[in-house]
Amino acid sequence: MDKLLVIRRRNLGRSSAKAFSQLLEQEGIQSVVWRNDRSFQRALRRLGSGDYAVLRWGCTASTPMHTSASYSPSGLSLNKSAGIHTVNNKVGFLQTLTRLENQTGLLPLVVLGPTSTTESFTQVQSLQDDPSQQWVVRPATHSQGRNLRVLTTGQMISVGQSMTFNGYARPLVNKSAEYRVFVVNGKAVNVVKKTPSNSSAVAWNVAQGGRFDNVRWGDWPINVVDLACRIAPHTGLNITGIDIMVDHDDNAWFIEANSAPTLPYNSDGSFTYRQKCVAKALAYTLKENSEMFPYQQGETWRDYVHPAIQ
Repeated sequence: MDKLLVIRRRNLGRSSAKAFSQLLEQEGIQSVVWRNDRSFQRALRRLGSGDYAVLRWGCTASTPMHTSASYSPSGLSLNKSAGIHTVNNKVGFLQTLTRLENQTGLLPLVVLGPTSTTESFTQVQSLQDDPSQQWVVRPATHSQGRNLRVLTTGQMISVGQSMTFNGYARPLVNKSAEYRVFVVNGKAVNVVKKTPSNSSAVAWNVAQGGRFDNVRWGDWPINVVDLACRIAPHTGLNITGIDIMVDHDDNAWFIEANSAPTLPYNSDGSFTYRQKCVAKALAYTLKENSEMFPYQQGETWRDYVHPAIQ
């Protein structure tokens, strides 16, 4: 497959999609980035005749496959809407993960909502008898480290009856590091370490300051990469950025999966290493028509890295 239509929504992923689209051109793949609120006919004309694949970038709207009789389907649809809905429903995805047999790397989860308040806060008490234990409370849908509260067990129980939003709570982790693992079809392509502007903040979100620092292959924290690759197939996404935090005992804990992980340019406008990695793995997927790699536990970075990167 040598043609790709990238669909994004307004105010999301413009520079990221543009970057890997430009890099795909260097790989011999014609790529068009298009907003979902515009007519697809112009995009189709740009791509010309023949088959092409579709990649959704954080967008769940209908594609030309459903709206245009002239669309020639390739059968290759990447980051399908079902996967985007799955990870964007933060509490629902966490519930799915906690039902898995292997719960290593998953924090205890308490689901909150106006219809389950009493049950939820009884669960809080049963999970942690220490009234000073702190919990991170978030709504079911959130992004960029916003809408976050930290409450002790005692505070949660005392204010529980007045909480009316749907959300969830997990124990606050005293973290020593946080990473984002970029995963394509179940294999890691790049690992970055988050350096926050304020290390005492609960959410180390780069959108609120700080930076991503690239981690070299040989320095990849294997427990972090292993957890990301174990969770990635459950997202239903071909391309995802999975956030993992590490506590002071070197335990890795899953935070969330992203359906449109930011892929910014360097400050001088040049391509970043992670842009190149994602583009190489995406080109491999298109050319080889490759499917999701099954999860297998490994020992070194070589066991987890995507074949396009090696």
